[in-house]
Parts: sequence; C-alpha cells; structure tokens
Amino acid sequence: MNLGQTMITSGMFVLLVMSVISANRMLVEDTEITYQAEAAELSATIAEDLMAEASAKKFDVYDDGTGTQSPWDFGDCGCSPEEAQALGPLPDRAPFKSDSVFSDFDDYNGYSRIVDAGGISGFKVSVSVYYVDEYDPDLPSYWQTYFKKMEVRVSHPKYIVDKEGRTFDKDGKAVEIVYTTLMSY
Repeated sequence: MNLGQTMITSGMFVLLVMSVISANRMLVEDTEITYQAEAAELSATIAEDLMAEASAKKFDVYDDGTGTQSPWDFGDCGCSPEEAQALGPLPDRAPFKSDSVFSDFDDYNGYSRIVDAGGISGFKVSVSVYYVDEYDPDLPSYWQTYFKKMEVRVSHPKYIVDKEGRTFDKDGKAVEIVYTTLMSY
C-alpha cells in the first residue's frame, strides 16, 4: 500500500467510527425517551392507585355515616398522632402501611412513599389533602366544607422531565406530575 491508499483507508476508518458512535448515541437517546414516556405512564397508574385507596375510606374521621352532618362537625386534614406513629417514618416503602393505618380520606395529607413499578425504581409520591370551595373546587377553603381535594405529586430523579427535558427546575426541585381527585361528603 502506498501513502495515498493508507490515508484513504484511515479516513474511511475514522468515518466508520464516527458513524458507529453516532448510531450508538441515537440508540441511547431513544432508550432514554422510551423510559421517560414509560415513567409518565407509570406515574399516572401510581397516582390512581393511591387515590383509589384513599377514596375507599370515609370522608372524615368524624363522619357518622348519616350524610346529614354540618361541615363544622368535620376535623382538620391530617392523620392522628397514633396513626402517624403506626405508619412509621416517611417516605413509606412497599408493602405500604397506609391502607391499613389510615381510616379516612384526609389522613393522607402529608403522606409520602417511594414506589418501584414497571422495572423503574425510585418514584417519589407525596400527597396533600385540603378542603375546597363548594362552588369552585380549584380554590382552597380555609374552613370545613363538604368537599376535599387530594393532590398526588409524582416525581422521579431521572425519568420525569419537563418540556425542555430537565428533571429539576431552576430552584433545584424535582419536576413533578400532579394528579388530583375530589371527594365529597
């Protein structure tokens, strides 16, 4: 081989290596996007499971089951100290104790858990429950009403992303997908 053939061969080899690296990068990025889509789907399932668990409970600890109570008879949102102690330290991990420890819908206020689902581990789930205005359930109420809203926030340190593909916002807080449900007396 002469010098010209060696240089052409070397150039072709460099192009081949660059093509392989480019193809590998595309495969990795495609896998990452697939995991992000899967994580978004799983976050909905995780939130729906928790909301269904909470919705199967009584409206309030002071709910007497008659359906004739005044909203002023209801308590504040949150679990009792005994329930908090039985639950143990948060975040809760599988098998989740919330279903057996909590007695009513608003006990889930302040609750958090770590969930592994669909081959992706480390979903962080946090819950807030509060009374809402009877006429506009998007407005929190500062007093008891016949309506409570549950917000379930699901985040993942790697696969839940915002529109720009970031997992953390400008303040360093993990990007969350928020799911809500409303419960009425």
